[in-house]
Amino acid sequence: MVPDFMYDAQLRGRYNHVFVLDRLPFVDDGLRIESGDEEAGEIHDKIVGVYEEFGYDVVRVPIFDGRDLSEGVGKRADYILEKLKNDRD
Repeated sequence: MVPDFMYDAQLRGRYNHVFVLDRLPFVDDGLRIESGDEEAGEIHDKIVGVYEEFGYDVVRVPIFDGRDLSEGVGKRADYILEKLKNDRD
């Protein structure tokens, strides 16, 4: 699954943590290169698969509800910071 050139990039063991944000609903805003939600999901899954193939424990960051976008983003950031703090302790 991983192209040969990725092995040459020496990605194995480079990061202490790999966080992957769960996908938000696909919106065709004219800026995306994906043809739709299915392709976006396939790309997302391939990215996760590459990290896992390199031996990383991928931490999935869920979508959080909020009154507005910034509140949901803030909750995701807090989730990541809490995971990092727990790993340090």
